[in-house]
Amino acid sequence: MTDLEHVLPLWSELEAAGADYVLATVVAVEGSSYRKPGARMLLAQDGRRAGTVSGGCLEAEVARRAWWLTADGPVVERYSTLEDDGDLPYGSGCGGVVYILLERRKTARALIAALKAAFDARTPLAIATILEGPRIGQRAFAGLPEEAAATSQLAHEPRLSDESPLKGLAELAVERRAPVERKIAVEGVQTRVWADYRTARPGLWIFGAGDDAKPLLHLARELGWFVTVADGRSHLATKDRFAAADNVIALPIAELPDAAPAYFDMRASDASVMVTHSFEQDSRILASLLGV
Repeated sequence: MTDLEHVLPLWSELEAAGADYVLATVVAVEGSSYRKPGARMLLAQDGRRAGTVSGGCLEAEVARRAWWLTADGPVVERYSTLEDDGDLPYGSGCGGVVYILLERRKTARALIAALKAAFDARTPLAIATILEGPRIGQRAFAGLPEEAAATSQLAHEPRLSDESPLKGLAELAVERRAPVERKIAVEGVQTRVWADYRTARPGLWIFGAGDDAKPLLHLARELGWFVTVADGRSHLATKDRFAAADNVIALPIAELPDAAPAYFDMRASDASVMVTHSFEQDSRILASLLGV
């Protein structure tokens, strides 16, 4: 499972309770680090946390200082995984400097709402964030469908105009399909802005609900993929047998390919595996996927 799948349940619980929290986001790395920019960790006031920002060497230190560091608003903190002499790392994968944006609910809420909306809709998302100055933590988003934003808590957040330079940087990240970092003018001052780009959540379609589909489902879910299991045998294609699947479909094989649009909500980045062990069923399914 991805960090986000761990972060979102805790976030939803804290939001429902109206509780404050701290979101830690890796925004830059110098040297070696287990986690790269975009890694996130959510901290609750009762000590619970979800997600990671390193291989385990920074989490406790970040959590220990996060609340008082953010007492006056968002801040970017520098964390070194080098020993005091600056030459030797603590571990084989930790040997650099990690910069982490720490922020509380006031600014983090809109970000996590957007991440959840993109995660649920399986769409790419770019987030442009100001990392310094009096506007630190202010954001603009690009790539999220309006219908997805409208059904999330993001709909209640203030929106920037489409002409905003912050919005423009987020749109550039979507266009390039890659993160972008720039200095842009904010209130007349050149300010560091980082636009994080998150690809759409990939999907795996497993056609065949036999026992051999179960380990495949397990592996895909461990990678954070959206997984659908479909089979013409309704006694096998059940949620009880595939509880970890995001979607389970009793597929009317005899009606394919005509019935395909009603059952296949596939994206260009999705993958499919056919393990029905029936040449006739596999042929009909393949024809449906190819639009034959």
